[in-house]
Amino acid sequence: MNTVHTAQGPVQGEHRAEVTVYHAVPYAAPVHDHAPTPTAASPSPTQPALSTATLPNPGIRATAPNSPFPTSSPPASAPPLPQPAIHLTSAPANPCRPSPAPPLSPPDAHTLSASPAPTPPPTHLGARTVPAPPAPTPPPTAPGARPFAAPPAPTSPPAHPGTRTTAVPPAPALARPGLLPTATPPDTRFTAPTPPPPRPGIRDATTPGPTAPAPHRPTLGRLDLTPLNSPTTPGPDYRTLTIWTPPTATTPRPVLVFLHGGGFQTGSGSAPLYDGTAFARDGILLVTVNYRLGAPGWLHLPDAPANRGLLDVIAALEWLRDNISAFGGDPNNITVAGQSAGAMLATALLAAPRAHGLFRRVISQSGNPAAVLTPEQAYRITAALAAELGVAPTAAGFTGVADADLIAALGRIPLPTDGPLRGITPFGLVLDPDTLPRPPTESALPPVDLLIGINTDEANLYLVPTNRHAPWLTTEALFGAGSRQLAQAHATQLPGRTHRYEFAWRSAAFDGSLGACHCVELPFVFATTAVQELHGAQSLLGPTPPSPELVARTHAAWSRFITTGDPGWPAYTTETPHTMRIDEQWTLTTPAE
Repeated sequence: MNTVHTAQGPVQGEHRAEVTVYHAVPYAAPVHDHAPTPTAASPSPTQPALSTATLPNPGIRATAPNSPFPTSSPPASAPPLPQPAIHLTSAPANPCRPSPAPPLSPPDAHTLSASPAPTPPPTHLGARTVPAPPAPTPPPTAPGARPFAAPPAPTSPPAHPGTRTTAVPPAPALARPGLLPTATPPDTRFTAPTPPPPRPGIRDATTPGPTAPAPHRPTLGRLDLTPLNSPTTPGPDYRTLTIWTPPTATTPRPVLVFLHGGGFQTGSGSAPLYDGTAFARDGILLVTVNYRLGAPGWLHLPDAPANRGLLDVIAALEWLRDNISAFGGDPNNITVAGQSAGAMLATALLAAPRAHGLFRRVISQSGNPAAVLTPEQAYRITAALAAELGVAPTAAGFTGVADADLIAALGRIPLPTDGPLRGITPFGLVLDPDTLPRPPTESALPPVDLLIGINTDEANLYLVPTNRHAPWLTTEALFGAGSRQLAQAHATQLPGRTHRYEFAWRSAAFDGSLGACHCVELPFVFATTAVQELHGAQSLLGPTPPSPELVARTHAAWSRFITTGDPGWPAYTTETPHTMRIDEQWTLTTPAE
């Protein structure tokens, strides 16, 4: 089965000995990272344009005393933040950034005419531009262009009282969507996902596609992270799935949807570690998801949907509900699993009303379900990034800023260590009435099974390879407490459907000090411990490989849970909090809660 038919058309995959892989299957429309650029001649300096009179100066940069963050005042729609005295230094306003005044009433002052008219209609009185008086002869139009209304004649009357006009400078560097004729799509990085368009012919899904824009991080300090962080591949069509299927179609098979980690900033579903061959061998379809990272996915903005990366994941699940049966999967038996940031996304689905009914089970590996930011906490990063770039702290302000510039600026911003993730990432899920009304640890949970756990020495990943001393970075603070809170809440609401583990196998990397750190369980879950880059004195698994029996047993437990909801040990309950300690010897414990 190399070719399957989806709602967008047929897809041809890559056939291998034990599996068929469908690469870069789109579940949402492309993401464009640029503002439109003019294709017609630049307007005359006398041509009416949107006013910038009321725009908050995008160059304002404020620094609050005793704060590591440059901050700026939040927009009116953002929750107010307590601010100490602020000293402002104003920079010149950006003439290409229109005022955030109320929307224009139709007809707009910049209404485009399909062809020159003998007498251009007057501009609506409520608009913020000068009315266009009749002109004897409209200027000629280039073939195919969509010109503005003709500019005022020399004898035109004065502007209507109360209107505010600003001449558009010649050849602006940044243009807002809709202001000028364009040949490129608008910036869609900060909008909600939309379905992928149909396409004619057969889609070639035999090779990996683009990945979300992200900083390339092949190492963390001295630790080799190449099995987790493949080099990024540019391109707008990165909201895609990689689907690993058994080579022969039988009855509908269980589906595992895996969400990669990376601190909401890095990673992709096509990393070598997430090879789905072992799951396909067990009769399970593996689906990995590329979702928006960094500012496009997670920057909290008053004029854009919150948690856009989470919306991408929900869009992927909706696409799978409608299409996975074509690949041999069972849409009624979907398990969503994730590690680190991906685990937080997986558990956030438990509290996202729109996601309910799209999955049957959840696996949380080394996440923190309680680490949900308030809008005020999230806005600190928005304000700091806007100040660093000299733009307004809104989606409109960031529109047109290149992805590379967003990524570089984020790397220059100091991170707060008082947040729920202790400064290891600038981003996280944000409380929002539409997408995430409450943290999963405080929500009414849907009737799904849960497998949740952490590694014994999670924090070592952030400390050992970097020789960092950070007493606030502890395994309990980062991942332990939040995971335990969700296990307790789930066991209370859904008795008998919660299972918990602790992964304790210690890597001998860095002279044995890396231990059971963050990420070390992943090669066991995917049975990919043979990946060469995992082994070495400064690699994730260290110089001493684990036993094949431990790898096989760990992978089998995950496969069993995905298929049946039972990993093979007693459920975690509020009365008896059973936890399976996974090491060369497996031990069922009942730790004091």
